[in-house]
Amino acid sequence: MSGRCILHLRFILPADLDPELPERLRRLLEDFTPRVQLIEPDMAVLDLTV
Repeated sequence: MSGRCILHLRFILPADLDPELPERLRRLLEDFTPRVQLIEPDMAVLDLTV
């Protein structure tokens, strides 16, 4: 298998969003891969290519 492995995530966030939550989510996702891009506060793209 070759090519890229990209994971798109969409979060269901509470209406009273804690301003720190997106940064905490980014740090959590970086435990899986350092290639994390947050898109808006409720979406993320992870590059899981090995």
